[in-house]
Amino acid sequence: MDKEYLMIKDVVKAYRSKMNISQGELAASLVNGILNKKLSRQAISNWESGKDEPDAIFLLQCAIIHEDWRRQFAGDCLCAMIPEAFQRINGRFVFLG
Repeated sequence: MDKEYLMIKDVVKAYRSKMNISQGELAASLVNGILNKKLSRQAISNWESGKDEPDAIFLLQCAIIHEDWRRQFAGDCLCAMIPEAFQRINGRFVFLG
């Protein structure tokens, strides 16, 4: 059976909806604790519309630094962006190498 993959825009929309936060609030929350990183509301809008995707390095930083929903968000985004390299296994995202 083929595995169904999510798109980044679906991941971002789902998290924003689940958490009931604005694009600006999501941007501010994601960069909290990451030095010298800025993220605008417009960037989140571009992710949601499929015009752009987050930087994989930024997502890895989020996954390393944060120990809450932002780690899961980053993992879900990485799984959507690079499904051949990342998968969610037993609730954790795993680098497949």
